[in-house]
Formats: sequence, C-alpha cells, structure tokens
Amino acid sequence: SDQGSSHLLAGEVELRDAEFEVEPLHALLAGHIPYTLEVLAASCDSLRIQAPWSSLRSKPIRVEVGNVRLQVKVHSKDDALWANAVAERTQ
Repeated sequence: SDQGSSHLLAGEVELRDAEFEVEPLHALLAGHIPYTLEVLAASCDSLRIQAPWSSLRSKPIRVEVGNVRLQVKVHSKDDALWANAVAERTQ
C-alpha cells in the first residue's frame, strides 16, 4: 500500500504509518520522562514536513506529526540492569 507521498522539489514530504527509531528517542526524552520508563516502540499515523527551499533563511520548516503511539515498559526503581543502561546512555 501507499505509505507516503513526496513532492521533494516543492518542499513537501508526507509519510503515513511512520515508525521511529527508539534509540534517538531515548536521547531526546532523557531528563524529561521518569528514568524508569523504557520506550520499546514509537510510531505515528502521519508525518508531514514542509521545507520552503527557496526561502529557508526567512521561512520556517514545518513538521506536523499526527497521533503518536508509544509502547513503554515500566521498570522498578530497584532494577539495577536498567539503571545501568540508563546511566550509560546519558554519559
């Protein structure tokens, strides 16, 4: 099935049913969510990016994300293996 459309030269890309890499999300969310939460999977219904190529210095790049879904695991505060993994990521 069609999972997206691209008008790259016009500055538009749209994806449907997009899945995100988990590791960059861990880095992005570190310090913003409790360390006991582990993101296992992340996806969204739609991801649309608009980049005005001819006027990047004066107009913003727009990113629209629709219906984000996260699958998380809650670890115990006493889970030493998870605490060590979190500590290694934040170094």
